[in-house]
Amino acid sequence: MTGVAYRPNAPSRARTEASRESDFDADQEALKVSGQDKAAETGGRASTIRCHIRDDVPYGQLHRPAVSRVASRASQPRERRGLARRWGNESMTKKTLHILMLTVAFPFLVSSIVYFGFGTNYTGRVFHESGFRSQYESGIYKYRVLGRQSLLETYRFINSKSTGARHLRRAFAHLPAGVSVLDKDADPAFYAAYFVHNTFFLVVSCVILYFIVAGTVARATVSSTVMTGALLMGVTQYVVCPYDTMSYSFLLLSYLLIIRPFRFSLLMLIFVLIASTATRESAALTLSFFFAHHYADLALLKRRELRQLSLLTGVFVVTYGLLRVFIGFDEAIFADMRLIANLSSFYSLLGIMAMPIVSYLIVTLSSNKRKCMLFLLASSPYWLSTMIIARSWEIRLWVPVWLGLICFTRGVPNKGVQATGGSPVTRA
Repeated sequence: MTGVAYRPNAPSRARTEASRESDFDADQEALKVSGQDKAAETGGRASTIRCHIRDDVPYGQLHRPAVSRVASRASQPRERRGLARRWGNESMTKKTLHILMLTVAFPFLVSSIVYFGFGTNYTGRVFHESGFRSQYESGIYKYRVLGRQSLLETYRFINSKSTGARHLRRAFAHLPAGVSVLDKDADPAFYAAYFVHNTFFLVVSCVILYFIVAGTVARATVSSTVMTGALLMGVTQYVVCPYDTMSYSFLLLSYLLIIRPFRFSLLMLIFVLIASTATRESAALTLSFFFAHHYADLALLKRRELRQLSLLTGVFVVTYGLLRVFIGFDEAIFADMRLIANLSSFYSLLGIMAMPIVSYLIVTLSSNKRKCMLFLLASSPYWLSTMIIARSWEIRLWVPVWLGLICFTRGVPNKGVQATGGSPVTRA
């Protein structure tokens, strides 16, 4: 019999040639109808189904299961597929809500508690415009241009006659008691400008941090990482100043551009580095982060990475120098030496201890310990000079370093983690 392999002791109920051909025609008709239904439901796209017939295998054993599977998938009720789409939309809605709660609502809550629940016990005479200008337009602070000017513009908006400004003045009409003690001329609108300005950039920082860690670790780890970053940036705001959270957002954006490069990322990184340098001197940590991330290539003296690091270093040095050329060299690098005072004060010693304690806790959780240690080594000029020329009780000074460690700990993809932020998997 043509097309059927001979098998000894074949069962008596084996199909005849005629019955096989009729079954084949019936199955082809079923496939044709299923393909037409599927094409109609998908907007007229043609669906081509190919059947491969083998003569050495009985037809009923090979083709009937495939036909039934295709027919069952194509003939699923529209209501069931619509329900699946609705579940997908609901999942996206929940994911969006989760991201907003994590990157907007939680940082706003942290900032509100810090600025109005606790109140500062450190900064004085800077909560009205004249006192603010006296402090931040002189000494080492005068080179931190962007934060100062941005806060003054925020204050002008809050004092404007717009509807939003009136609501803000009404909402923040009462100062925390500690602010009134530290600055007898404190202006509620000016303190509100601090809160609005710094909270906005805290939210921006958390959004950028989310994009750094999302897709490299599990979703629960993403949430805990962003919350940790928000708490570190927010709680250390007991030293109220106009440029901290802005500088964090620029630093995190530069870290993101280094970790996730694309065609024009270097050009963007140059502009971000210029803005970051005009905000605070901690912009130099961008160079430390680049060095730690590309250490393997730099050690091999690869020209591309060497040129990029040289270019970024030149951009930082030129920007740093031009600010001092145009503004003046009075206290151009530091105001005074404070090493002895830091080593003799209990609070300053606590501030110094915060650096290794928090860094240790972050690094021990990292699977990229080598890059973390390289970053700490490369950033040592920053944190060592901070101990010598700054008030080490201002723990906010260590936050840029901790953010870099967090990015290396959670932001660099690991081989055992899915790229979609799912659960750890083992790859061959």
